[in-house]
Amino acid sequence: MFEEGFLIPPSKLMLEGEVNQQLLDLLLANVRSPDQVEGDLHAMLAANQIGANGLLGLMDDLKLDSVEPLAEKIHSLTENAMRKAIEAVPDGRYEAAVDIGDYEGDIHLNVAVIVDGSNITIDYAGSSAESLFGSNCPMSFTYAYSVYPLKCLLEPHLPNNEGCFKSITVTAPVGSIANARPPCAVEMRNRVGHMAHAAIFTALSEIMPERVMGHSGSAPVTCDVFAGQFDDGRRFVESLCVNGGTGARPSADGIVTGFPGNMSSTPVELIESATPLLFTEKSIVPDSGGAGRYRGGVAQRMVIRNTSKFPLSHSMFYSRQKHPAQGVLGGEAGAPNFIAINGKQLEKPVGRHDVFPGMRSRFRCQAAAVKARLLNAAKRPFCLICRKATSPKKAHCATTASLSKNWQGAEHGFITRKSHHRYRCRQRDWQELGRAAGVARCEGGAGGAS
Repeated sequence: MFEEGFLIPPSKLMLEGEVNQQLLDLLLANVRSPDQVEGDLHAMLAANQIGANGLLGLMDDLKLDSVEPLAEKIHSLTENAMRKAIEAVPDGRYEAAVDIGDYEGDIHLNVAVIVDGSNITIDYAGSSAESLFGSNCPMSFTYAYSVYPLKCLLEPHLPNNEGCFKSITVTAPVGSIANARPPCAVEMRNRVGHMAHAAIFTALSEIMPERVMGHSGSAPVTCDVFAGQFDDGRRFVESLCVNGGTGARPSADGIVTGFPGNMSSTPVELIESATPLLFTEKSIVPDSGGAGRYRGGVAQRMVIRNTSKFPLSHSMFYSRQKHPAQGVLGGEAGAPNFIAINGKQLEKPVGRHDVFPGMRSRFRCQAAAVKARLLNAAKRPFCLICRKATSPKKAHCATTASLSKNWQGAEHGFITRKSHHRYRCRQRDWQELGRAAGVARCEGGAGGAS
């Protein structure tokens, strides 16, 4: 932790309506881009003031002296709704585990979801011990990224408030990767916390097959920080969070967005106007999701060139090379991450790397995993157009096809959980049916490569 920065105890940035200049100066003296950070802080102060004014205005309109009675009522109603949702889940202990690539070796995250009446306990006993690196997860972060995916499964439409989580307990052994102790480094805690959903969804997939998603290709979030100089010597720092695809949704394909994190990247046009970085490519990777009835969101590819006359540093923290996003209920995994500098693939894309003038950083964020419905456990194939279960003799869609013994020459693409193999759709059928259904054309096996 002491190599990551310094700790500031809870302090007031504003004192009686005025900026605490001493604290602000302390903050700005310890960051690489003080102008940008100062602007961000003032923007947050302004947003906070607007929210405070709105709340006071609401209280005046409703003639409220306090919002506590209202908050208590909202918490009570929300807690009751959450407990009813938990009571609908069969009692029992449901376990799963995921492995996460780290600086050295793998992190093992083990979870047990224990349902008892209207209460749920999520326990991480059996997970890896604390790391010497920054992948440790404090208990507060583990808690947040455990209760959130659970709420998504149980009552996704309830507004978030304390009542949602009174019936949920999260535990992890002290000194484990999910409950690290100070002064362990925790800068990349998202490497563990963002993967909690994967273990929880897998654990509950057999009893909640109609609700779980495949593992997200946007987890753990991929972080890139570029630091260098303009040609005139001015320095810049730019961070980039790149999302892959979400896991296959309960009744639809995944999409390219962040989950479970809520981070998105600054638009390319703004980055190019504020830095000497040039994006020569930003595209999605077709067919990079795995095979299944519902496919995960596809991967995203970016190529960035250093146009400055000075070298820059590209700090990165990538995972998912060895452990791509996994499917649930028999679905296949998505494509793994890929990162290269000037055409040379990095075997361990973590830490800081030099990018000299004219060189390119090329990376592909992982595709998400897919979902195969449990009710098709007999390994029946699915029509890629209408997604209904079918057989090698008949296509469940507007146009039927007579399939040969090995399924080749079919008018429609098919996928089977037994072979996890896709067959190519004819271009004519894709134009007539596929576009209307929003289905990508099949080009090969599960996963994908850039």
